[in-house]
Amino acid sequence: MQITRETDHAINCIQFLAKNWGDISSVTEIASTTQISKSFIAKILQKLAKASLIESVQGNKGGFVMRKAPDEISLYDVVVTIQGPITLNKCVVNHWFCENRDYCSVHPVFVEINQFITKKLKDVNFAELQES
Repeated sequence: MQITRETDHAINCIQFLAKNWGDISSVTEIASTTQISKSFIAKILQKLAKASLIESVQGNKGGFVMRKAPDEISLYDVVVTIQGPITLNKCVVNHWFCENRDYCSVHPVFVEINQFITKKLKDVNFAELQES
């Protein structure tokens, strides 16, 4: 599993919004602070809003605000929103993808690693990241 550039930027956006918890932030403000292009930020923010992690506020002083408290959003939430399910290998999600499923000794190891990564991402929330 590899974190994509888009996911990395989405994490930066949520960190910015968590730092400014409760405030409405414009795309321009987020882009300026994170040094990510406005067009890329806008696409990412729309995905995060569609997943109900943040909310789009319309109007003259519109922008984006977190829908949940920083301690209610985990790294897992953001990664899955942008990249989809966490998978070390296809066989971890569905063992029928593998032709070697009946005698593969590596499968249980991959499952365990995948579970560890998932748990770790779920255990880290954005309030904790603000403290470090």
